[in-house]
Amino acid sequence: MLMVHPGQSLAHMGLSHQELVELNYRLLVDGVTPFVDMFSALSHSYNRLQTMSPQEDTTLGVFAAANMLVGLEELLDIERRTTECNIVISHGHFADAHQPGR
Repeated sequence: MLMVHPGQSLAHMGLSHQELVELNYRLLVDGVTPFVDMFSALSHSYNRLQTMSPQEDTTLGVFAAANMLVGLEELLDIERRTTECNIVISHGHFADAHQPGR
């Protein structure tokens, strides 16, 4: 791991990405970029709140888009089928809680 300090970049380090890999660096940590991205997201969000009409349903739309992006429904289906809370014991055997008698 290599910590990249504020004001630095790969271009200013004097080593290429490939040279860093050859030196066994696998993770470059930049402590500033996540903060800048967070600030940018919050700033955009607050500016958007000032201009939204009460009828806009953009928040739910964004959540729906994010859920679709990660395939949330498929992941939830896998969870429902495979987690302990959804498996019951029937006559000494494990059975799927959603499919009684199985």
